Amino acid sequence: MIAVARLMVTFDRVISEEDTEGLLALIADDAVRMSPDQAAVVGKRASGAHYRELFDRYDIEVVHEPLEIDAAGDLIIHRGNVTGTMTPRAGGEPIQLNDKYLYVIKRQADGSLLVWREMFNRSAPPG
Repeated sequence: MIAVARLMVTFDRVISEEDTEGLLALIADDAVRMSPDQAAVVGKRASGAHYRELFDRYDIEVVHEPLEIDAAGDLIIHRGNVTGTMTPRAGGEPIQLNDKYLYVIKRQADGSLLVWREMFNRSAPPG
């Protein structure tokens, strides 16, 4: 689905630009983000705080690689891999990302797509 691929390209761009507002424009008000070994981040406001903290701590470059996209009504299940780096702003070695993800994307009344649920974990232990 081309619209999902475009959404993910935009997601990668706004992350690399540290554009919190641009990122929040891509997620639903009731979004839930589930990261490894952390409590779920629930809602757009909490997501904004979470991403601002990440951007304060790291320079992040990521690329999402779609592997599978299925739709059921207004929900799109999107599975893939994400690679990249998170370079600590305080110094130190970059963290290499080699993760797998699952997004549930919800079609809005106006036809736009927003990330509604996000879950990811490592594909391999950090090196």
